[in-house]
Amino acid sequence: EFRYRAVLPYHVRCADMMPYIPPELTDHIISMVDDRATQCVCALICRSWLHASRHRLLRKIDISTAEAYDLLVSRVLHSDTLRPYLQSTELLSLHHEKGRDQEANRNLNIASRLFLCAFAGHLHRLPILTLADLSWTNHLPHARDPLLFSSFTSVTRLCLWGCVFPSFHFMRRAISSLPKLIDLACFEITWSDRHARHQSID
Repeated sequence: EFRYRAVLPYHVRCADMMPYIPPELTDHIISMVDDRATQCVCALICRSWLHASRHRLLRKIDISTAEAYDLLVSRVLHSDTLRPYLQSTELLSLHHEKGRDQEANRNLNIASRLFLCAFAGHLHRLPILTLADLSWTNHLPHARDPLLFSSFTSVTRLCLWGCVFPSFHFMRRAISSLPKLIDLACFEITWSDRHARHQSID
């Protein structure tokens, strides 16, 4: 008796034997990935991995150039699809990239103020905010500028590294406007002497 038996390619047989992995497990695995490049690859693997990958990608946001800020605004903040994932952000860092010229640093200083305005109300669960090597003295500060910090109502830890403020009063108002602040770390903070002479440190 003649019997016909189809011989399938190896990759087809492997695909048929591949076990089903529950999405809860793949989501948990993706949530443990720290490498940025791997997170991006995970987002491109399949549709079922996309949701967890986006949450992981936006868990930590690092802005070191004005260009990076512009990309974050255009691709995430202005996207109805990606903007909700900002609720996953647990750490946001604004700082100068080493080796950049003075003009690039000035552009980031401007972007840092725009950030406080643009992202107000979009980071409801952000607990940690880090600002490093930024200056608020490149433009004439408005009296309400320190109150821009008050829109980040979930921030409990604020780190200030090498920042320059227009005055001590400006810095004090900015810090005091964070309603849930518990932990404050300040390193090498300065303010402009021409403004500081007229400020009280009480």
